[in-house]
Amino acid sequence: MTNIKASINALDTLKIIITTSGDTEVKEGQDIASPLRLNAIESSQRRHFLKATDDILEKRSDTRTDLVEKAKETFKKENKQKKDEPDPVYDKKMINSLNTNKELLDELQKLGDEVKEIELSDKTIEVLKKYFISYGDKAGFSTGDDEVVIEVVDILGIEE
Repeated sequence: MTNIKASINALDTLKIIITTSGDTEVKEGQDIASPLRLNAIESSQRRHFLKATDDILEKRSDTRTDLVEKAKETFKKENKQKKDEPDPVYDKKMINSLNTNKELLDELQKLGDEVKEIELSDKTIEVLKKYFISYGDKAGFSTGDDEVVIEVVDILGIEE
């Protein structure tokens, strides 16, 4: 067993990689991420990873939702919807406000940058490494992912 220190953003990235294939499929008229199908041994390692990280990622998700909801409430108090203003216009104003709310964005960034320690087996790390490389080759990563990708490369011990 190996203790790994990783940011919540890195753990979230690894969860996406070990649970989705990098492809999309249409389900009920919407494009969704295709689930990653693994053999029995790899599936067992995925369960080990998810067991080690689910509480951390769920807490982050709940905190993130709370922060966004509070920011929405603040926006609604400070910016009452005009009687003749259509809902989509008001909603777009609110989204734009949230996307430019430096305090909210800083809090969300700080939340994702928080480092946690988890314990993983060497087999689990090998499975993560295999699918991280495969995912990068298939779906690729955006420019905004660069810092997290570098962190994951270091965590998994991938030589460039």
